[in-house]
Amino acid sequence: MNPGTLSATASFEPQILRLMRFGEFRVKIFGLSSGIELPDPLPAPEGLILDLTDKAPGTTIINGQRVMSMTFRYTVTAARPGTFLVPSFTATVAGQAVTVPASQVVVQEPGPDDLPYQPVKAVLDLAPGEYFVGQMLPARLLVFDTPDETVQAVANVTKPSGDFLFQSQSGSRRERIVWQGKETSALVTPLRLTPIKPGETDVSLQAIIFVNKLNAIGRSSGNTAQAMLDTMPVRVRVRALPEEGRKPGFTGAIGKFELGQPVLSAGEAIVGDPINLTVTIIGEGNLEAIGAPAIEPNDMWQSFTPTMSVDRDVFSGRGAKTITYTLIPRRVDTRAVPPIPFSYFDPERKQYVDLAIPPQPIMVKPAGATPAPAAAATPAPQATPEPPAPKAAEPILTGLAEKPGTWRRSPSPISWSGWFWAGQAAPALALLSLWLWRRRTDYLAAHPEIVRRRTARIAAKRHLQAARIAAGRDDTDGFINASIDAIRAATAPLDTTEAQSIVMEDVLAKLPRENHADKAVRELFHCGHAKDFSGHHTTLSGATELLPHVEKTVALIERRQP
Repeated sequence: MNPGTLSATASFEPQILRLMRFGEFRVKIFGLSSGIELPDPLPAPEGLILDLTDKAPGTTIINGQRVMSMTFRYTVTAARPGTFLVPSFTATVAGQAVTVPASQVVVQEPGPDDLPYQPVKAVLDLAPGEYFVGQMLPARLLVFDTPDETVQAVANVTKPSGDFLFQSQSGSRRERIVWQGKETSALVTPLRLTPIKPGETDVSLQAIIFVNKLNAIGRSSGNTAQAMLDTMPVRVRVRALPEEGRKPGFTGAIGKFELGQPVLSAGEAIVGDPINLTVTIIGEGNLEAIGAPAIEPNDMWQSFTPTMSVDRDVFSGRGAKTITYTLIPRRVDTRAVPPIPFSYFDPERKQYVDLAIPPQPIMVKPAGATPAPAAAATPAPQATPEPPAPKAAEPILTGLAEKPGTWRRSPSPISWSGWFWAGQAAPALALLSLWLWRRRTDYLAAHPEIVRRRTARIAAKRHLQAARIAAGRDDTDGFINASIDAIRAATAPLDTTEAQSIVMEDVLAKLPRENHADKAVRELFHCGHAKDFSGHHTTLSGATELLPHVEKTVALIERRQP
């Protein structure tokens, strides 16, 4: 083969395939590793199924030279036995036609020595034996790989049988384990099984899993399927907890436990102020089901419902339960936190074990004193003693605050107060006011006659006031001028003209005919013309009697405005 030319090969692996098994069909292109197109689908004979699962570039040494290549892998399955021939076909490589040679595979019925198809299987890893009601059993779901399938993931686990409380733990992982004397690969899912009824019972599980089918050479075929598996039942015997030998402080703890060092939040306390006592129970067993040991009532301490939390490793089953008590000293002569009775049942020894929480020393001071910080272990003497760096107090979440919060005059919600709703309404009122102001501004801009009418009324009112003052002082000229100005101002909006340019005929045209105002207007304008054009002061008798006629004339003109 010339390294500079394009070529192709095709082959089946294996060349003889058993029915119901997966094989592999490979097409390899030499000369380039990109720009390659194969027919889709390939020209496979009827009854032979080819599915593309992978394509990978590579290099091949030909005549001592490195040649680029691309390998296409197809999964092969057959619907019936027989000899199947994939004819030659043409591949396009960088625009050039390359002929892929024909290839043949023989599919046979399974022989007497051939193993049947082996799907993955699941088992419940729970040792048969004797257990107790309420005991957390160390169980696992094991899903084993086979030469034909490998498990990918566990989608769901349910418990179809047995008087047990069941909980599947998150975090499945693949492990190499020894099962029935053989080392194999399995997907392990930790479980929690808790018997709730005495007697003999069978327990089994049902799991929904995803599997990947393998071909004849152990390579993934690319076919992923979902399967539902049932485990073989495991028979166990469940006994009730014995009443004999039960110790004080038993709250349902079953397993093997030990007590951590109890910790007080302070070495000194003040009467009436709360302190915290933290107790840790460590071991393997039903930590979640353990109730908090109760503190016996006494006249020296007031106790509250404690808080609890559990931290557990899901695979090893070992964990710790932390219980935090809130206590308030009542008397100054108190010298220790009272002991707390606690015990658990050991299923291996089949007996109760005392694990009482010992009393913790503390100094209680009267109200008003300053408490000391938490007591610390006395450090060993050193050659060059230095003051230790201050250690920040660890925050502890309890059911009772250690310090009072902000004082309020009333415990009622803030939404019940009037000023709250007034504050909420203020922005809305401000926006509404701005909207009304803008709308009125736009309206007046579109109707200028309203502005002229308002301006005219204000001017007429001002001139009438001047006329009244002049009439009271017998100022004839002032009265005549102010009265004419008032009548002109009231008439101006009707003509959209300046008030000073309005003459008597303009005013009379706006008044109804045969009206008493007609005479008053004529008399005022005649006197005004005589004064303006003759240069002599005009004598007008009865200015006071004429004033009501002027006011009525102005009112009449304003009423006739559109």
